[in-house]
Amino acid sequence: MGKRGREMIRIPGGLYYTVEEYRQMIGYSSAQPIYRAIKEGRLVGGIRFGNSTLIPSGSVIVDRKLKSGTYVGVSRLIQQNKEGKKNGI
Repeated sequence: MGKRGREMIRIPGGLYYTVEEYRQMIGYSSAQPIYRAIKEGRLVGGIRFGNSTLIPSGSVIVDRKLKSGTYVGVSRLIQQNKEGKKNGI
């Protein structure tokens, strides 16, 4: 570490975007959802150092919505219990 607690980081080679460039590329009006996706782990590969964040060019934000219409987690258990009571189980 240097005098101010800085250390050298190595990032894999390739093309990276800043959050602002990535926001414009995907058409978002705000950068907040991108920062939130990085924090929640839905945008894999975001590298943060200091006040800057770099996003690899091939990264995509994983959508949390279910497209199949099935329930997951607690909602699934609640739904299964409701269906079981209707069927007399």
